[in-house]
Amino acid sequence: GGPSISPLGMPEAQRGELRTATFEASLESLEPQADQVARGRMLVIVGGAGVLATIIFPFAVLFLQHNFSEGALLSIREDNNAQWLQNFFTGIGFVFSLFVTQTFSFLYGQQEQIYLALYAEVS
Repeated sequence: GGPSISPLGMPEAQRGELRTATFEASLESLEPQADQVARGRMLVIVGGAGVLATIIFPFAVLFLQHNFSEGALLSIREDNNAQWLQNFFTGIGFVFSLFVTQTFSFLYGQQEQIYLALYAEVS
């Protein structure tokens, strides 16, 4: 009665430890990878882009105002907002679909990890 040896030539207890270590390593990939410094750096970049866009916007409006004819500007102003609303709703729908895709991807990954854990326990 010594330790049972698997067909792979490895004791069963060692195989179980290896399986557990492999499973724990696969779980680490689900943890957020960015540290606080990277998040702070990203926040500064995004905030800077927002401030830059706020500063540039009035100058962009003046540039467009001087480069379009009065008739073109008048037709843009008098245009009804139906097309603008349609474009707005299309954009919001696109952003929503990106969020839904990310959420389902995350949930599928969780479900896959649960099945792998269950399989590791049973086998």
